Amino acid sequence: MRAAIAAGFQRLLSTETCLDVICMPCNSAHAYVSAKGPNRPPGVDWVGIVEATLASLPAGERDVVLWATPGTVRSGIYQAGLNQAFNSAVTEQQQPSVSALITSVKEGNIAAASASVCSLVAQLTQSPTSCEATPTVIVACTDINPALLAAGATKAGPCLLKLETVLLVDSAACLAAAVVSRVQM
Repeated sequence: MRAAIAAGFQRLLSTETCLDVICMPCNSAHAYVSAKGPNRPPGVDWVGIVEATLASLPAGERDVVLWATPGTVRSGIYQAGLNQAFNSAVTEQQQPSVSALITSVKEGNIAAASASVCSLVAQLTQSPTSCEATPTVIVACTDINPALLAAGATKAGPCLLKLETVLLVDSAACLAAAVVSRVQM
């Protein structure tokens, strides 16, 4: 996978395009790329989805759950930046349901995926964690977004959604906002 991603970036960067910024809107693929991004010519900036997402977390978050593919969770790309705020127990407990909802979306079964989201949110709001507040969720898989919208998630900020009392940080929206910000500099 690492070689395929590197080859893709090489092809992109070898074309006669005028690139200012490159990014990769797939959390799982980020496990195969340095946090500093691929090798690139001077003047071409890299915007990483993990860094953009972590920078968008509300200040003072102490309890963060990760909804992502098993590969993204295993890679540790988010955990390193979250340190003590990462709730590994809840992330691990919810992973089978998160994986099932991603599969449901890929199969086009948005109703089942939406029901999975509602069940996951209910678990977070009904089960107290190590902190008193409901955990914040980093949504680190773009396949989850259709299920969030179908479940009734509403916009709560530039990269934030809310479902019941659960704050959801949309990694794809964080990346998009960071790219736009970088291009406007």
